[in-house]
Amino acid sequence: MNSTRNQTPVIPAPQRATTSAASVRKSPLKAPIVVMVAGGEWEHEAGDLTIGRDSDANVVLQDPLVSRIHARLQVQLNGQVTIEDLHSSNGVFVNGCKASRPLVELCEGDRLLLGTTEVSVFSLRASATVPVSRRIAGSPEVARASVQIGSLAPATKICPQRSQRPRLETKRADAIDLVGGLADELQTSGHTLEAVRVLSEHLQSLLKGASVGLMVPAHILENATRRALQLHTWTQRTAWIDYAFELHVACGQLPSEASLKALEAACKLAPGVDRSLIGYLMQALDGKLENATTEEKQRVQRIEQLAR
Repeated sequence: MNSTRNQTPVIPAPQRATTSAASVRKSPLKAPIVVMVAGGEWEHEAGDLTIGRDSDANVVLQDPLVSRIHARLQVQLNGQVTIEDLHSSNGVFVNGCKASRPLVELCEGDRLLLGTTEVSVFSLRASATVPVSRRIAGSPEVARASVQIGSLAPATKICPQRSQRPRLETKRADAIDLVGGLADELQTSGHTLEAVRVLSEHLQSLLKGASVGLMVPAHILENATRRALQLHTWTQRTAWIDYAFELHVACGQLPSEASLKALEAACKLAPGVDRSLIGYLMQALDGKLENATTEEKQRVQRIEQLAR
């Protein structure tokens, strides 16, 4: 234990969370859950899930300020999810407040800070695209999900002696639904700034993945576009319309009919849209639509009009 402290730099505690952020903690976090870190998502149903810098941890964080085995997420017998600080050098912070006791019961949407890495946890909802019971490892649904999202969804490593339940994986689409649903609840309850923060962080993570070549399926792209335009409505920032075009550029994909209609309407209301991004989209699509249908060619023409 002492060797871990000696090799993990100690950092000052972050500022405490504001009252408004803490007040949105509502229902207890119940399993099954999805654990989200920038660039990765894990589903967990029962037993323990260790988080740390060591390769033997279930969730490995490449952060020098995270201890080798920093913390443990655990599903209790009643389904309640807890986080335990495993004597880490820098502690565990829940919504900006350092955990004052080893074991802390978590609530829906809690944000965990380990070192300088933020980890979000959500309970899986009944509205998920694929029911949890069907995402057991080895099933056709999981196989397709793994092919679609590649390294965006690392496989969860569950220690056999700690959990007898099958390993689960998640789709990026489910994550957008989870984060978007939480953002909707926050916005409805008057916490618009928090809603914007939660949703924008996830969308930026998706764009970062697309920019380095990770595949984004068409239905996820459409969902992300809808959420970006929702952020534009909440903030009145044209940067979120620009984001939608930038995401399509990174993916090299033609906007769907629904996305294009929404983008056309947004561009009419927001004259400050970066038209150069639309031009980049045309360049990204060049040569990819040789066998395009008549309807797809019409969409391309409409995009050309938006670029003017």
